[in-house]
Amino acid sequence: PHGMAMLELISPDPDDPPVTAESIADRHEHPPRVSVVRINRAMATLVGLDSPELVDRTGAEFVHPEDRYRLWTALMRSLDLGSGVQADEVRVIRADGTLRHVWVHAASAGKRDETATRVLLHVIDITALRMTEAELQRLALTDAVTGLDNRMALEIKTQTSLRDVGPGRGLGMILLDLDR
Repeated sequence: PHGMAMLELISPDPDDPPVTAESIADRHEHPPRVSVVRINRAMATLVGLDSPELVDRTGAEFVHPEDRYRLWTALMRSLDLGSGVQADEVRVIRADGTLRHVWVHAASAGKRDETATRVLLHVIDITALRMTEAELQRLALTDAVTGLDNRMALEIKTQTSLRDVGPGRGLGMILLDLDR
């Protein structure tokens, strides 16, 4: 599903300039308030709530804490005139606690008034893609019969170990190949 949301970034102080990438660059102690203006059903489904339950929420509580800065950066970059659409991948925490991987596109949607700037988000659920990638990686690095690491995994781990040991230091390994 493709979720859509309209957010407003509102200056915390009416005397502050309108929210732009430049105006908030140095205001870390008083960041703009974010509110959800409009959201479609697909976006509500993505976070596991009904559309009315999302009104007057910031949406930040649904973004994994480790990904919030990246999303915030994309939102801020989208406010720069001429920057076009900004995109990044983040993890969304659904109401039931499960994680979804999403690709977020953010684009400026103009100013509501002198204190608020609107940003349009287009969100694509890519969880199935990430799960398929993980399964393909697992299949590439394990033996189909035993489920143990295969020779490719051994080569990767050996190269990693050699890099970790560093030049001029030894690394020992014994490889046993058992056949009937």
